[in-house]
Amino acid sequence: MIKLRTAVLRAQEGDPEGFASNANLKFFRVLVQLMQDVVPSDPARDGYR
Repeated sequence: MIKLRTAVLRAQEGDPEGFASNANLKFFRVLVQLMQDVVPSDPARDGYR
C-alpha cells in the first residue's frame, strides 16, 4: 500500500494536470474505497472468504 501511494504521488509530481488518468491512482482510489466503505459495511459477507 505504501509503494502504491508513493507511485501515485510520483505520478502527481510528474504530471500535475493529467495524473488523474494514471492506472496507479485509479487502483489506489478503488482500494481505499473498499477498505473504508464497502468492507466495513458488511464484513461477514460470503464474497470475502
